[in-house]
Amino acid sequence: MMLSERQRKQYAHGIGALYVVLLVCGSFSLMYVPSTLFDPTSAAQTIQNIQSDQWLLRMGIVSVGVICITELFVSALIYFLFRSVSPLLALTAAFARLGNAVMQGANLFALGGICILTSENTSSEWFEPHLQADNVMLLIQLNQFGELIWEMFFACHCMIVGVLIYKSGFMPKVLGVLLSIAGIGYAVHGFGTMLYPAFETLFDQAAVSAAIIGELPFMFWLLFKGVRLKAPLNSL
Repeated sequence: MMLSERQRKQYAHGIGALYVVLLVCGSFSLMYVPSTLFDPTSAAQTIQNIQSDQWLLRMGIVSVGVICITELFVSALIYFLFRSVSPLLALTAAFARLGNAVMQGANLFALGGICILTSENTSSEWFEPHLQADNVMLLIQLNQFGELIWEMFFACHCMIVGVLIYKSGFMPKVLGVLLSIAGIGYAVHGFGTMLYPAFETLFDQAAVSAAIIGELPFMFWLLFKGVRLKAPLNSL
């Protein structure tokens, strides 16, 4: 079965719409929730924040779950949209994005542990107060480390899709270049923070710049323009 140009344009718009979901959920779960609840300088304050608004933490967990499910559809659509350009690269990009989704899902275990440790239903006999604080902070650090791991998969995905866009002929080459640069930025953040944690702030800026430079133009183009017509058709 061949995809018509109209169907391919619908696939592109679908990816753009799903990117909006990822942007909203990601901003909430990866930026707003941690900045509101987690205090890296005080375990006691962190526990107090969570216990006073554990619903916010649970909503953050649900938001990541929505991200994981959305990533499954994005992975499939990316594959079918670019398969005619290079089946191998399109499949690799899809698998890299799936790896990103799996790692984000696995990372929820750390947040679930924080919920359990700070819940009112958790018996105080389980932990001494200082052990509870130590375990909560450890799980927060594990969650943050897990984010660096899934970011590596996502960086790989962005760089490959950038190449596919550049070669496709139905999307502007500049979008491919920008998305590849974004992938490099994410890779620098993930690997750099692991190797040189003292420069984490600098690497954070690289990740934010990568998202603004590469992902936002890609999202808006898919959402409002889709693909250029009169390009070679995909096949299913």
